[in-house]
Amino acid sequence: MTLIVEKLIRKLSESFNGSPLFGESMMTQLDKVKWEMANTSIGSAHSIAELVQHIIYWRVFAIEKLTGNVQEDKPKDWVAISIDSVGDWSDLMEKLNSSQKELVEALQSKTDDFLMENLPNRTYTYEDLVEGTIQHDVYHLGQIGMVVKGVNNSIKRENLNWRGPFSWPSFEEKNHLQKMPDLEGVYIFTFKFKTGYLVYCAGVTNSTKRRFSEHTRHYNKGEYNVLDVKSAEKGVRSEIWHGWQYAKSHQEVFAEKKKLILEAVDNQLESFCIFIAEVSDVRKRKRIEAAIMHNIYESKEYWSEVADKGMSLSKRFHTESPLEIRNICSETIYGLPEIMEI
Repeated sequence: MTLIVEKLIRKLSESFNGSPLFGESMMTQLDKVKWEMANTSIGSAHSIAELVQHIIYWRVFAIEKLTGNVQEDKPKDWVAISIDSVGDWSDLMEKLNSSQKELVEALQSKTDDFLMENLPNRTYTYEDLVEGTIQHDVYHLGQIGMVVKGVNNSIKRENLNWRGPFSWPSFEEKNHLQKMPDLEGVYIFTFKFKTGYLVYCAGVTNSTKRRFSEHTRHYNKGEYNVLDVKSAEKGVRSEIWHGWQYAKSHQEVFAEKKKLILEAVDNQLESFCIFIAEVSDVRKRKRIEAAIMHNIYESKEYWSEVADKGMSLSKRFHTESPLEIRNICSETIYGLPEIMEI
C-alpha cells in the first residue's frame, strides 16, 4: 500500500505550487519576488534569498536521507547569499524546483512500510522527516510573505517624465528635431524603430550640453561603437566600428579607415533621437540608468541586442530602499518599461 506516500506527495505538491489551506503556495509567493528584492530583510532578520536557500538545504537533507545517506549529520543552517542579478535569482529558483522534483521522485520509489521505519540513529520515522520538511517550508514561507508585504508597503512610487525627442547637438538642421536643452538628469540615446523609438543606451549627467560635447569628442576619436543605422532601425545590431578596448589597441586600423568611420559616426549622431528626464538626485539618476539598461539586458526581445553591453552601472545598494518608477512619455520607447523598480 502507498497511502502514506500518496498523502505526502499531495501535501508537498499543494504547499509548493497548488492551493493549500493555509493560503498561497510557495511558488505563488515567490513569483511576486523580483530579483532586486531577494536581498531584502526586515530589521536584522534573514533576507528572502537566505530563507529560500535555507528551505532548499533542509529539503536536500530529506532527499539524502530518503535515498540512503545514513551518515550522522544535519542540514546546513544559515549561509550568507547575495543575489546580484536576475540570473542569480533564476539559479536559486531552479535549485528550489529541482528539490521539489527530487523529493517527489524519492517518495515515489518508497513504500508505506519504509516510511514508517525510523531513520538510523534517529527517534523519528521517514514519514516524520517529510512531514517536518513540509512544516519547515510553511513556517519559513510565512516569513518570506512578511518580508514581501513589508517591502511592498514601504516602496515609494514616483513618476518620471521623459522629454524629447531631441537632436544630437549640431544636427538639428539635418534631422529637424528639437534642440536639446541643457538639463541635469538621465538621458537615453534611441534609434527610430517601428512606430516609436528603440533604446541604444542610457546615461546620467549634471549638464547635457557638457556631456554631449564629451560624447561627440569620444565618437570622433573612434572610442565608441558605431552601428549601421539602417540595421539598428530594424532592431538588428551591425557594427561598422568597435570602440572601447578594441579601438585602443587598434589605432592604426582607425587611422586607416578614419574617413569611412567618421562618416558613419555623423550618420549615427544625426539619426539619434535623445530623450531626457530631469532628475536632481545624483544617486537616483544612477539607479534609473542601471534599471533601464538591466531591463534591456534581461529582455528576450530580438531588438535588445542593439543596446551597448558592458556599461558600468550602479544599481540599488542592499542598504537602499526600493523605489518604483513610472515612466511617462508621449512617445513609444522600446526598452523603457512603463514601470520599473530601482
